[in-house]
Amino acid sequence: MIITDQFVMLNLPKTGSTYARKCIKDIYSKRFKKLPLKHKISIWTNSKPPLFQDYLVENIKVKTNVGNKGVIDQHGTYEQIPNEHKQKKIFSIVRNPVSAYLSRYDWESWVRNPPCPMEIIKNAFSHYPDLTFTEYLHLVDMAVPYFVGHEVRNTDIGILSIQFIQMFFKNPDEVIRNLSDEYINSEKVFDDFAGIHFLRQENLNTDLKEFLSQMNFTEQELSVIDGQKKVNVSKRKSPDRSQLLTPEIIERINKKEKIIYRILERQGIVYEKFMEKL
Repeated sequence: MIITDQFVMLNLPKTGSTYARKCIKDIYSKRFKKLPLKHKISIWTNSKPPLFQDYLVENIKVKTNVGNKGVIDQHGTYEQIPNEHKQKKIFSIVRNPVSAYLSRYDWESWVRNPPCPMEIIKNAFSHYPDLTFTEYLHLVDMAVPYFVGHEVRNTDIGILSIQFIQMFFKNPDEVIRNLSDEYINSEKVFDDFAGIHFLRQENLNTDLKEFLSQMNFTEQELSVIDGQKKVNVSKRKSPDRSQLLTPEIIERINKKEKIIYRILERQGIVYEKFMEKL
């Protein structure tokens, strides 16, 4: 996560968060250079808080010995924000769940960090890691109990929604233990959600500039964003997305990630079931 003097940014994987972090870091680097020497010394000696912190924490989302459990990284959760910073504006970046699954399939972190014990994976897919997109979706469904440490029995929920709850809810472990269809369709979801403000990956430059301008950054400072190169871009395993996205797969993703769609719609972010330019 990023902690600044004005806001906190939580980094949901494969949403453009690395790009946004780089933009923000560059902007703050230029701000710091313009500070009076006395102010800089106060920051260097910890007499004043820094303008910008790249705050790395332990991965607490994975509960069993799979994937990247325990790794120190930038993907901290709302729970892990130090209490003295939780009153600040907190934002993150989201993307269409259909697009998110495609990006993660292409990125292949599930090959570098298998999400289930290898013997379980090999029993299900003898040809792993050469998986089709449909097989990949089955693999990450299998991973849910390994990520949360127990079976989720009372609802059919996807790995993206599990991660969304872990990242952005006040008491995620309790919510996941008690998940049900009734809960997902209830208003309690919005009480348990931490009220994170979301930018859209599909419109990231515009949304990021608009958000930072509300934090009193100048147009000159925000010009850094337009010149920033994209990073961590997934190489497509298949150039024709329509071959991967059958109506059945899209329906399946929409059903499993319903809690994400509900929360985003409450913020005015509405995704179509299928986008031709995915």
